[in-house]
Amino acid sequence: MDAMDRAHELFKSRICDLPTLAYEYMNYFCSEVGLCGEAILTAFAYYAQEVEGLKCNDKNYLIDENGKSWFNKSKNETLR
Repeated sequence: MDAMDRAHELFKSRICDLPTLAYEYMNYFCSEVGLCGEAILTAFAYYAQEVEGLKCNDKNYLIDENGKSWFNKSKNETLR
């Protein structure tokens, strides 16, 4: 399974079944770029790469520095 497989899996999940960080990042990301299916899929692909450590074979969905920074900040806040 790669990050896009996982993103599609999460996309089809019920909101209440999403991992907390995936849900929180989806909300953050969509507040920045707008709410649409593509934004949700991108957010979940970023989550799969950064949190679950999955590789992404689609260069259009590789996590960017803003995404990495958000997840690092969230991880640090969780450790407090």
